[in-house]
Amino acid sequence: MSCQNRNVGSYNLDSVLNDKLLEEYKNNTLSKQFKKDKSEVDSLKTLLNTYRDSLKHNLIDKKESFENYNTVKKNLLSKEQSLKRKLSETEFNIQDSIYQKISLAVKNVGENEGLDIILPQNKYSLNYIATKVEVTDFIKQELKKLVK
Repeated sequence: MSCQNRNVGSYNLDSVLNDKLLEEYKNNTLSKQFKKDKSEVDSLKTLLNTYRDSLKHNLIDKKESFENYNTVKKNLLSKEQSLKRKLSETEFNIQDSIYQKISLAVKNVGENEGLDIILPQNKYSLNYIATKVEVTDFIKQELKKLVK
């Protein structure tokens, strides 16, 4: 038998072989391309995961930094309030001390001069004491020195 006639039934063997070779070539080429694309996709996934992890760590760092900032801010505000309270108390104590010294000085000088001096009850009226009380010029000068 001669192999010249390769037609079997309604199929042409050359056509079938060519189709199979073409299909195998396509599969092989597609397989290579698929592997290449898959490798590229895997590489991109790895890069994306690395980037995501980096962003996640940066976000955590930013959050911790923000929390630290808030903690420091709260501490500073608390210290500021505490210092304001201490300053207010110190100012009050200084004014009270000055008033007591002025009261004592005015009463002592007034008694020495034979005057009955009544000081204002408001200890914040130091300027009033120095300018309005009817005492000698010497007392006025001394009171003004103490007030300044």
